Amino acid sequence: MKMRSILLIVLFAAGCAQQSDNAAFSGGAAAPMAADVIGEEVSQSESSASEAVSPQPSGPMLAYRYQYGISLAPERLRATLAQHEAQCVAAGTAQCQVIESSVSEQQERWITGSLNIRATPAWLSGLRDRLSADAANAGGRLFQSSVQSEDLSRQIVDTEAQLRAKTTLRDRLQQLLATRPGNLSDLLEAERALAQVQGELDATQSVLAMMRARVAMSVVTIRYESVATMSQPSVWRPIQEAFSDTAAVFVDSLAMLMRAVVFLAPWVLVGWIVFRVARRFGWFRRRQRTPPQ
Repeated sequence: MKMRSILLIVLFAAGCAQQSDNAAFSGGAAAPMAADVIGEEVSQSESSASEAVSPQPSGPMLAYRYQYGISLAPERLRATLAQHEAQCVAAGTAQCQVIESSVSEQQERWITGSLNIRATPAWLSGLRDRLSADAANAGGRLFQSSVQSEDLSRQIVDTEAQLRAKTTLRDRLQQLLATRPGNLSDLLEAERALAQVQGELDATQSVLAMMRARVAMSVVTIRYESVATMSQPSVWRPIQEAFSDTAAVFVDSLAMLMRAVVFLAPWVLVGWIVFRVARRFGWFRRRQRTPPQ
């Protein structure tokens, strides 16, 4: 029972520490109780927790997302996309990572492509100018350029505080298992609590690593479109459109006429048969008027 009471105190103290960075060690009743029970274990767990988290940067931690759009000749689209993908691969995974690359050809002169990469700010330096030059060399232009940012400073700081609290709780549970005697049920309960805390600690570390990766490497999406649909209209375009409209109207009228013929043909046949039968039996003969006496 003594082992279980100590375990409950440690759990309660760590829960307080999760709400604030120093709540487990000051300002509450549960923290002094845990310190009296654990003794020097508190200072040891604090030192290990401070070593588990790197120092916080002074500036804001921003995650950037860039979007670019390039229009170019259809025959140069695949080569330009492959060139940009090869540049990212050649830089190495530490500088640039290819997430997705695709090309879609809907018609002969209508081709689209997409390249999603993740890169460091150093590799992305001057990317807009390079894309603009590549588009000009391919007979096209850069028609879209946008950037979005998300401030992850507070999320990272909160996650680091949770990581310190969970690290403190794990160290305390390890100390309890190593130094405090108890019966088998108490030891099993402490081991289960330690396994649960270790799982939460690993999950928190993964979330923190993902957020730091988003800050360290930005996401870039490049869209490629064939320039055929964006070319300047010719002088004869109104006549071409009028001819196309006339042809379309004629085809629509012919289609309506065909539907009318198909719809009326059976009824015309039925009417002709009725007329022939009626005429054969004299239904349409006029009655002879008898002269008046």
